[in-house]
Amino acid sequence: MTGDDIHNFYKSIKKVDGVFLLDPLCLGNLVEKKGEQLSSSIERLVNKKLNKNNLVFMPANQKSLHWSLIVYEKSIKTFHHYDSLGGLNFSLYSPLCEKILRNVAATSSFVKKEKTPQQCNGNDCEVYVMAITQFLVNRYKRNTSKMNWEISDDEAQEIHKSVREIRKKLSG
Repeated sequence: MTGDDIHNFYKSIKKVDGVFLLDPLCLGNLVEKKGEQLSSSIERLVNKKLNKNNLVFMPANQKSLHWSLIVYEKSIKTFHHYDSLGGLNFSLYSPLCEKILRNVAATSSFVKKEKTPQQCNGNDCEVYVMAITQFLVNRYKRNTSKMNWEISDDEAQEIHKSVREIRKKLSG
């Protein structure tokens, strides 16, 4: 699977005020940049997306190896990282998130590794990004004033079911 699948899935999600679904290739391209090119790209991301939305959903790809989901929450200036392979992408993306946070907040900001439903194969990481995005967007729509980032065991089962449904549609 490619980022195109996530991109097309994101287009199918009904727009929600205060929520932005970032292009799946953005963070992967950003993590490869260095120096001034990185700084100016971070500044654009902060000014055009992070500062203008309550939540920004950002798929994170490790060179076509693995996808995870990073969500920026503006009200507490925090990144929430969901990884269906036990945190494989955390060490790659955590330093980038910390650099971005230095552009949005002087204090009290962090990158939080969230408990994530785990995939049982090496193929479904992208589908988990889609299912978790859909789940969290729906949760936010139900209560925009206070977002709960924890996924309970019952909710994890709901996400696993959604993964099967999305996979079936994609193979369709």
